[in-house]
Amino acid sequence: MRTLVLWLGTGLWAAGCGGGEARKDTVGVDWDGDGTPDSGLDDGVDGDGDGFGVDRDCDDSDPSIFPVDTDGDGSRDRCGWTVDPGNYHTCALDSAGAPHCWGRDDDGQASPPAGPFRSVSAGGAHTCAVALDGEVVCWGNDAVGQASPPAGPFSEVTCGTEHSCGLRTTGELVCWGSTRDGRTSPPAGAFTSVRASVAHTCARTQTGEARCFGRADDGATAPPAGVFEQVSSTCALDTAGSASCWGDDYYGQTAPPAVALRSISSGAVHNCGVDTHGALHCWGYDVGEPAPSGTFQSVHAGMFHSCGVRSSGSIECWGDMEGAVP
Repeated sequence: MRTLVLWLGTGLWAAGCGGGEARKDTVGVDWDGDGTPDSGLDDGVDGDGDGFGVDRDCDDSDPSIFPVDTDGDGSRDRCGWTVDPGNYHTCALDSAGAPHCWGRDDDGQASPPAGPFRSVSAGGAHTCAVALDGEVVCWGNDAVGQASPPAGPFSEVTCGTEHSCGLRTTGELVCWGSTRDGRTSPPAGAFTSVRASVAHTCARTQTGEARCFGRADDGATAPPAGVFEQVSSTCALDTAGSASCWGDDYYGQTAPPAVALRSISSGAVHNCGVDTHGALHCWGYDVGEPAPSGTFQSVHAGMFHSCGVRSSGSIECWGDMEGAVP
């Protein structure tokens, strides 16, 4: 077990088997870390030649790290790579949308096609990604059809161990792969996000409720009532940033800290969140290493390891992660 730091570039956000996290545009973010929210105007100094001056760049010494508008609405909502840890492999997207995977690769789950993609999700022994045209592309184990997606377009994809789900641009949920326990039978309705775990999936409706389906062990598919800003596979955040978690509590994973969180991610047996100051908080199963200190944009929980994207745009992973960092 070791802490691994990757100095990476800008990417597009992902939602995955490890839970991922819902993201929304951040206006007035202090990307350059000078204590003042950036105005969006350059001061004319572009130290690394990436087209972003020092006032807009999150790391003006690295040309591969710069802000990006991932949803095409004209606002910068991301800075740095995106990463999604699965069961025993991890995948990330660089600034050009090219996938990079490492870890267990016995079924080709860590051997991605060239891309580019706008999001990626690592599952059990397969991986799926959303291409720029909205079609989902999957690779790795396809024993029960988990890597055989239907035609799109999709805005999001998420992978469990033997199933996958996608959110169509219409808000409809579609799932494929193992049909056991109803894990490929999502509810009807319009949704804004979806997150798969090992054998169940949860999604956020357009009105903010959490809806779950699949294997119902220990209440995994019984989220609390309420209106939520973000919904992961076993936890959700309300409008005040308060976390509510459900399901198996053997490792204390349904007992979140009493702090306001701005994002949350659920793994198989542990959860992590980023508080309003950018600090990490994790609870549940002990992955062998504490969450690192510092300021983070996002966090992503996998099976037995987690990864976070620092405010600088770099990725740091901790816990029992397989494979060598590319």
